[in-house]
Amino acid sequence: MDSSSSTRDPVANKYTWLINNLPPFRTQTIWSDPFVIGGCRWRAKVQSKAMTIVNLYLAVDGAEDLPLGWRRLAKFSFTILNRYSKVKACHLEEYFRVSTEKQAWFDVKNHTHSGATPINLGPFQSKYGGLVRDGQVKIVVEIKLILDFGEDGYVCKAINLGGDDERIDVYGIPLLPQEVPYMRLFLENHPDTASSFMLGTDLDPCMKRGFLYLLTGVLDSLSKPPQEISKSCFDRARASLVFIRDAWFEVDWFEQTLDYVARQMEEGVVVEVAQDEDSCVSEDPNQHLEEISLCEGDHSHIHVYGIPLLPSEVPAMRLFLENHPDTASSFMLGTDLDPCVKQAFLYLLTGLLDSLSKPPQEISKSCFDRARATLVFIRDAWLEVDWVEQILDNVAREMEECLEKVAREEEEEI
Repeated sequence: MDSSSSTRDPVANKYTWLINNLPPFRTQTIWSDPFVIGGCRWRAKVQSKAMTIVNLYLAVDGAEDLPLGWRRLAKFSFTILNRYSKVKACHLEEYFRVSTEKQAWFDVKNHTHSGATPINLGPFQSKYGGLVRDGQVKIVVEIKLILDFGEDGYVCKAINLGGDDERIDVYGIPLLPQEVPYMRLFLENHPDTASSFMLGTDLDPCMKRGFLYLLTGVLDSLSKPPQEISKSCFDRARASLVFIRDAWFEVDWFEQTLDYVARQMEEGVVVEVAQDEDSCVSEDPNQHLEEISLCEGDHSHIHVYGIPLLPSEVPAMRLFLENHPDTASSFMLGTDLDPCVKQAFLYLLTGLLDSLSKPPQEISKSCFDRARATLVFIRDAWLEVDWVEQILDNVAREMEECLEKVAREEEEEI
């Protein structure tokens, strides 16, 4: 006879598990059938002792068959249903859910995790009844999958570039292995913002990478003690917030961080970080171009001023270095920006240039408006990019000519 039965709610990401014949006087471990939530296979486990102390676990089903290096980040909870009173059930279910809720990484070494705390059914059963009925317990498992590395078709997947080189795609955004921690930070702390931004916008992938680095870099700068945050650094962070919020997506949590840091700075001593004069010495940009040329065949070692690039980003970066070496070197060597923020600007710049390199009829108005906003932000905040403005003006004229041509053709057809 089966010891359990189950149903799954695909919308709410819940799995309902009815355990039959729970032994009243001895400890026993019972596993659920495999079930799928978030595109991943799971199993639940209960360890009971005399129908009172219940330890609940969530496990990855078939962990031994998953590809090497797989990882999953999930938030999960367990609820034991009261089948006598709906009024009592509401209070109890919330208590069980909150007391067992946990966020954990699942991997090859840790493919099973317990809930936050075990549940002692004895007092609740005596007071309310309905939790254990005829030796049966009904459990609801709720799972929110935040991040999944290692399986094709899910949020993140590894792409082999040949040899030992590997690239990670997250929501379709190409990342180098060393960039994954920044994306993980974003996804773990702000999963809803991350998924809505990554999936809900038509930005160039390189510009999405730019936003990722801009966010993580500014947050990293603001994580320092308030006395170590200069006014210029804080002003840049505020400008970044306004730019991101107005142009693309909601970052209220970012604004709260800024407000908190502002209060801390008012209470402490605000310092201006003096810039080292030696750091402003311009280097020969050909040195960095040479580095690109020598390394194009090795996908894992394309660096410009210490910043890693994907092969697809090299042409735009070469354009930047060849045509505007003074701007490039003074910006990369002569500013006190966080390295992540510097990367953000390079990615925003290369993404912008890549977007504008398309035929005018393929550039949407929203794309062009974003490019203009990005240009204004970069120019006002950090470096001179008059040459990008000229490109934008040329593209604007070409787009206008293209629209006029289409209008004339339509008139001729009429």
